[in-house]
Amino acid sequence: MNSQALQKYLLAIYHQNQMVNLKRMASELLVVER
Repeated sequence: MNSQALQKYLLAIYHQNQMVNLKRMASELLVVER
């Protein structure tokens, strides 16, 4: 695996984690709003 492919792979994981974190934060905010 060359470093460029590894970088893309890590970036994809990072973005996936960010989306999960945003969704979790959003759902927590919705719960707080009620």
